[in-house]
Amino acid sequence: LNYTLTQYWDKIKKRIRSLLVPYLVFNTVLTCYGYLLVAIQHDPLPTNVVEDVLKGILLHRYNGVFWYVQQIMIYMLIAPLFYFLLNKKRSGILTLVVLILLQRIDGVIPIIRVQHVIFYAFGAWIALNYPSLLNRTFNKKQILLSGVGLTLMIMLHYFFVQEESTTEIIFNMI
Repeated sequence: LNYTLTQYWDKIKKRIRSLLVPYLVFNTVLTCYGYLLVAIQHDPLPTNVVEDVLKGILLHRYNGVFWYVQQIMIYMLIAPLFYFLLNKKRSGILTLVVLILLQRIDGVIPIIRVQHVIFYAFGAWIALNYPSLLNRTFNKKQILLSGVGLTLMIMLHYFFVQEESTTEIIFNMI
């Protein structure tokens, strides 16, 4: 796999149209809607309206479901760094271990959630180092086994994790 600057800029241009523009438009509309509700209900305005509007538009304050789109845009911007760190098996494993350890101090880097980055990085590491895993078809037995495994993981998470993250449980077992 070869990752060039031209490919990166082409991807950025596409993502501006497909992610950034809708993100800003919907957040702007919902921020205006939020202020409309404040006016209708005669609630007091926030103390710093400019900051609140900027958070509404740029940080999805009034459109919480867009946290995912924001994360995709951030990952897209730092993709070259991930490519550099994950394109070799050993450096990739070291990077994943560091990310798992960094999860213990999640929140230090504003906007980026380390626990989400771990999954992104793991997927990128597999794609870079084991592309044959992603470029193959699976038979019905393998798909069924994956479904059972996923169901068991969800059940374990539901019954045992509750407020803790999965990696916190692993750290507590160690």
